[in-house]
Amino acid sequence: GQTDNACCPIRRRVRLCIRDGYNQDMIAVIKTFGEKGKLMIGHCAAGMMFEMAGIADGKNIAIHPLAKGALQKANASDEKSVIDGIFYTAQTENSIWIMMDKVLDALKSVVWWYYEKRLIARKMINLFHFYSPRYPFCS
Repeated sequence: GQTDNACCPIRRRVRLCIRDGYNQDMIAVIKTFGEKGKLMIGHCAAGMMFEMAGIADGKNIAIHPLAKGALQKANASDEKSVIDGIFYTAQTENSIWIMMDKVLDALKSVVWWYYEKRLIARKMINLFHFYSPRYPFCS
């Protein structure tokens, strides 16, 4: 409401920027990714985007100190970087390095999971082809 905007000019500016069509699309993409459990990695005011998308309620988020008051449903942390579930956040670009090893480990596990899933699917197709030679589309 009005009081929220008066209390936090940063939040008000971000809300004004989101009125642009492409910014609304960006928030929709963030929401979809978050709801699907994709890794959400960001710094500075990314926590505000996660909150505005409705996916960060109750999560601990590292956010730029000047934007800390803008978070209403997520928990703004004083830590330089925070990992909470799928959320990997840093206060600024200068503190991303603190969590980079964990971000890379998380990304590797996601890539490995997709690779394993694809490998299993390929083996099943090969078995299907072996037992059903009349279906040439499986080669």
